[in-house]
Formats: sequence, C-alpha cells, structure tokens
Amino acid sequence: MVEITIGLPKGSLNNVNRGNTHQLFVDAGYEVRGYDPGNESYEIDILNDEEISAFLTRPQSTPVELNRGMVDIAIVGEDWVLEESVLSENDIVKIGDLNYGQTRLIVAVPKESPYDDLSQFFRENKDRDTPILCFTEYPNLTRKHIMENEAYQEIYGDASPYVQVRGLRDGDNKKVQVINSDGATEVYIAKGADLIVDNTQTGSSLRKAGLKELETIIHSSAGLYAGISCDDEKMAKAKMIYEQLLGAVTAR
Repeated sequence: MVEITIGLPKGSLNNVNRGNTHQLFVDAGYEVRGYDPGNESYEIDILNDEEISAFLTRPQSTPVELNRGMVDIAIVGEDWVLEESVLSENDIVKIGDLNYGQTRLIVAVPKESPYDDLSQFFRENKDRDTPILCFTEYPNLTRKHIMENEAYQEIYGDASPYVQVRGLRDGDNKKVQVINSDGATEVYIAKGADLIVDNTQTGSSLRKAGLKELETIIHSSAGLYAGISCDDEKMAKAKMIYEQLLGAVTAR
C-alpha cells in the first residue's frame, strides 16, 4: 500500500466563492471529514481512501512544507511556489494545474497618483528625501520585479532594495524598502505606503480601497504540487489523485 500525505489549503482556496477545494474533492469521489469551508480541522480524513493522509496547510507555508518533506503533495497557488523559489533552490514539481483560484499579483498605488507604470513612479521619485515604502506579502517576488525594472536599474544600478520581514532585514538600498505585510495589504496605502504588491482576482477590492493598478507581475492559479518526499511510487498515486480532481474541475 502506498501512503501519501497531502496538504489541503486553508483560506481563500477553500472559500465557497473561490474554488471550494472541499467540494472539489467531494465531486472527485472522495469522502472528506474535517474540511468544511470555514470550519476546517488541522487533521483531515479521507474516509474512502486509506492511502491518503491529509493536513490543513497555510498557502504561505505550503511550499516550505513541500521542500522539507512535511507533506508529499499539496494544493497551492503558483504565486506562493514562485515566492519560495526566488532566493533558494526549489525541489517542488508541478503535477498539474487545477484551473481554479485564478489571481494576479499586481503593483498598485493610490488612485489619484499620476503614474502610469512603475518606471514612471521611480523616475519621478528619484530625488525624494524619504524612502519609498512598498508593503506586500510577497517580498521576494516584489524585490525581483523591482530590480528588473528599467528605471530602477538606471537610478540605483544593482543595489538590492532593503527588505524587512518582521525582525529580519536584508538589502543595501534603503531608499527603496519592501516590507512584509502579513495580510490586509491594501490598508497600508492609507497608512503612508507608496506602493503595494498584492494579489487580486478582478481588481474590484483594490478599487474599493482607493487604489489603481500599475502593472501585473504574474498570473497564478491553484495546482497540485509534489515535494522532495514524493518518490516514484508516491508520484504515481499523486498523478491518480490529480486526474480525479481535474476530471471534477472539468465537469463543473
């Protein structure tokens, strides 16, 4: 018997209005206990497949758990996998996309701002005395995107934006600072941030918060991913699970 451990997402990917991973498993023929949206348990039972052990995982930490072998496979948005892989080697393998939970990671500013893109923003703020503050849950992807910007390179060269994740600090360009927000990112504009980088489906929540998009960094959706502990035998089982889930998604 093959025993495989799967991480099931907590949060928006198990929201009844955005994918509902619990219902996806039910539609795929699994009997699931302890994973009702909004009332999830940390240990989840797949009653009709004794080969599967399931645990609740936070999207932000799921790639770490895959890379450490804490779960064999997991459903997670590609945005979080890419965030984990920016600065370190990544042993995570994408088994396949599940075509739900679509979102975009975008750069946003106050709606009254005169900027049309990030390059214009940097050029028009290059002589300011105070640091540029950008809040985000994606500090690695944000720093990478900023450093690839043409205007940033013209002004600051190869200097790395100063990144703060709680008590950890890194980077040598304190004129541009990327600060981890730990959620509710859009509120930081009202508190004095110049930019935010956040995920959005339609952009409506950003507009309600008085923000406008400057540009898109990546597109993302939920997929099934395998980690370092998913050997050949487990991978065969993982692909069977994926085909069942994909069939349920296609039938929706």
